[in-house]
Amino acid sequence: MYLLISTLDITDEEISVLRPVYEYIKTNDQYKIVWIPIVEEWTEKLHKRFEVLKSKMPRYVVQHFGTIAGYKYIKEEWHFKKKPMVVVLNPQGKVQHANAFHLIHVYGMKAFPFTIADQERIDREIHWIGSVVGDSHPHISTWVSTFHKWICKYSFV
Repeated sequence: MYLLISTLDITDEEISVLRPVYEYIKTNDQYKIVWIPIVEEWTEKLHKRFEVLKSKMPRYVVQHFGTIAGYKYIKEEWHFKKKPMVVVLNPQGKVQHANAFHLIHVYGMKAFPFTIADQERIDREIHWIGSVVGDSHPHISTWVSTFHKWICKYSFV
């Protein structure tokens, strides 16, 4: 299960990051996406914004217009800081990745099912040149690190 946790300030671009995931999993009962909107105090304007966003979300939506009971846990344990995040849970409810949003955004379905192990696999694939070239050139590790940061920043992968 994927828990998309966000405020109502989530953008259309951020919502679209999960569209390929949804398309891939929509016929698979093993995976579901649940949007948990975090709103500290509901107003009429926020209710309207919620309805607009809900119509754009091709996933399950927690529709609760009060304080979410687990908000303190989400903030403290999962370090929610008002930026969209995706918590990956296995079928037993164990966290497999505390925030896979960046992983999904940068690598898309190449990182499916978006666990820490998948992130580590991708990191190894990106850093393969360092293991091939080794210490033969003093700047290889710097180049690889810079390239990886550039890819993450501009999300071209």
